[in-house]
Amino acid sequence: MGAPTTAPQYVGTGRGKGREALLKQGGNTYTTSLQFFARIFYLEKEMIKLNHVTKIFPGGVKALDDVTLHVEKGSIYGIVGLSGAGKSTLLRCINGLEVPTSGEVLVEEKEVNTLSKVELQQLRRKIGMLFQNFNLFLARDVYHNVAYPLTLDKLPKKEIKQKVLEILELVGLSDKVHAYPSQLSGGQKQRVALARALVSSPKILLLDEATSALDPETGERILKLIEEIKDQLDLTVVLITHDLSVVKSICTDVAILGHGQVQDQGRIAHMFRSSSLRDLPSDLVLPQGVLKKRGLALSFHHATATEPIISQLIREEQVDINILLGKIEYIAGESMGSLVIEVEFEDEEKVRRFLKERGVEVEVFYG
Repeated sequence: MGAPTTAPQYVGTGRGKGREALLKQGGNTYTTSLQFFARIFYLEKEMIKLNHVTKIFPGGVKALDDVTLHVEKGSIYGIVGLSGAGKSTLLRCINGLEVPTSGEVLVEEKEVNTLSKVELQQLRRKIGMLFQNFNLFLARDVYHNVAYPLTLDKLPKKEIKQKVLEILELVGLSDKVHAYPSQLSGGQKQRVALARALVSSPKILLLDEATSALDPETGERILKLIEEIKDQLDLTVVLITHDLSVVKSICTDVAILGHGQVQDQGRIAHMFRSSSLRDLPSDLVLPQGVLKKRGLALSFHHATATEPIISQLIREEQVDINILLGKIEYIAGESMGSLVIEVEFEDEEKVRRFLKERGVEVEVFYG
């Protein structure tokens, strides 16, 4: 290209040249403000955006109520909630299977609801979907189950073969190419379904309770596999679940959905540090009748999770502490401890004060 024939001109926008000026050069317009670069940065980061999405089904059932979520590129975004919270409807809005009553859904800055039929098909090729019940063709072997999306796209057989064998290698099923679903375990069937979801090289992977039909150990292995593949293939993952252990295992971000509304959302470590997830079903449960005195639920974060705070409390405050149950977990690389203790009612105030001064969160525990 030759040099521009006209000198650059700054054109004010009413907020000052330095911040929001436009640079016109050779007939093209470039934003030179910090806002432009910030906007480009966030556009590149945000893969999926739901803005004020409401979905009302015939009969007046409101499945989603003014939902706003932004999913960053490369994240594993968990949407957690009980049955009937609207999780599946939200997922179906992302891939265009449901049309919101109001609001907008954007995938890579394209509004899903305004796409033509051809454009929507192109978008769905970028979105892989993994279901709870595998949805495999029982009369087809592993190879032809995985190849199915590629045959619909009418790719050459040689290219199909290459893609299928590569993805089966990735999910650890190279030795099951000619096996049928009836010959596979539940975990292997879900790996086949995962391979089929990934064989078209999607940018987004949607998981609809993908491990709930598996035993905990197998489910954990599938989640770890998805986490590894996500990094290798540069995927953005959105999963819905009612199981907090799934969220703890691999999610970078989480939103709590209840009655069609987002009740809270944020980075996974922050959400577990806050009280946002404590109203959901917990595994900190005592048998009935065990708690005799005042029960306190303690939450430790960062360094406090591994410090001898309870022994310090007993020594310095001269109180008796009965430890009922506890655990330390590592969530998003951060240590977090949960402990349930029992103290005398008259000691509760000084125990609370001691712990809070050291950054430990304290709540009454009712069993």
